[in-house]
Amino acid sequence: MPANFLISGSIGLGSYSLDDQDHNLKVSTQSGFAFQVKIGKEWWVSSKWGLGVGLTYGKTTLTNSAGGITEDMDSNRIGVLFNASFK
Repeated sequence: MPANFLISGSIGLGSYSLDDQDHNLKVSTQSGFAFQVKIGKEWWVSSKWGLGVGLTYGKTTLTNSAGGITEDMDSNRIGVLFNASFK
């Protein structure tokens, strides 16, 4: 019987944006390094259906320069995911 574990990862570019509709303000940053990793497990609950759960972690880090100001920006994201598979 297979273990049905999953590991996934991605890298790319990320940025931040702010849209304040009350003050008609839109701000976007320059792009920076971003990545995401996922791990999970799936169990077959019938001959056709599998149900699973996993964890995900993502990070974006960048340096933004605008108007003579330099900002180091960083985010960490953690999540739980649930999935269903049909065979």
